Amino acid sequence: MLSASDDDIADRLWADNDGNAIVDRTADLIGLTDTQPPNDPTEWGETRTTAHDVVSIYHYITSAVPDPAHEVIMNGLRNARRIAADGTDQYFGIPAGFPNTTTAIKQG
Repeated sequence: MLSASDDDIADRLWADNDGNAIVDRTADLIGLTDTQPPNDPTEWGETRTTAHDVVSIYHYITSAVPDPAHEVIMNGLRNARRIAADGTDQYFGIPAGFPNTTTAIKQG
């Protein structure tokens, strides 16, 4: 899902792991203070977060995630496709601002 940006995969992950509880568990684990699950528990794409919490997530990935999982996450981010499975261009924001740079980030 990190590299291909596939909503069908995200739907299965959401459904198989208790939906909104994913957001609550992750926020508790990382200490995210401004991240909230969606009001409609079937709409994972409406999860809300802040720039501060995104920085906290990246800090957690780079400092606390064990090496095998860290590499899976970072390889997925390094290899994020420009075009998502549904045809959406994912290179907005940071990737668009640094077009000749290698990044490890995924939009959306």
